[in-house]
Parts: sequence; C-alpha cells; structure tokens
Amino acid sequence: MRSTASDRLSDELDRVFHALRSGKLEGLDAASQALELELARLDPADGAGLDLLRHKAQRNAACLEAAARGVRAARRRLAEIRTIESGLGTYDDKGRRDELPGLSVRLTQRL
Repeated sequence: MRSTASDRLSDELDRVFHALRSGKLEGLDAASQALELELARLDPADGAGLDLLRHKAQRNAACLEAAARGVRAARRRLAEIRTIESGLGTYDDKGRRDELPGLSVRLTQRL
C-alpha cells in the first residue's frame, strides 16, 4: 500500500473516477469522506504530486458534472412520462394550455 497522503489521495481520486465512469454512484458519499480525510493529511510543502492531483480532481469534477446532467435529464424524462400518463395536454389557437383528463394513455417499453 502506498504510504504518503498524496499517493493515497491520488488512489482515492482514481477510485471515484472509476465509480463515476461505471455509474456506481451509491459509494460517492463514502468516497467524499475518504477524500476529505486524505486531503486534511496532505502536506502543502510536498509539491511533487500536486499537479497530478489537480489534474485528477479536475477530471473528476467534469465527470461529476456530466453525471449530474444525466440525473437531471432522467428526472425530466420521468416527469414527462408522468404528465403523459395523467392526461393529454394540448394548446388552443391562442397558445393557452388545455388538459384533457380521463384519457387512457398507455406507454409501452421499447426494446
């Protein structure tokens, strides 16, 4: 096992990256705590690996942003599906929304 805080932090950043890439978001809370612990142990005078750590942190930030966009898109799509299931919405000639409740809309899963 690596011994320096910089090395352990680098390893933890890699674990987070691989979890993000594989879509395994459930362990990110624990990983965040481990990152904070190792970051607190990091010696600021040890500049040897700081550029690599900065690069890995930026890479992970980009992955986290992409994951957040994906989650938001999925939530929007689920909201759209729920809206469709609850009735049909149309617009009149003046652009006002009109709901047609009571229509049975069946959504099927595409394979």
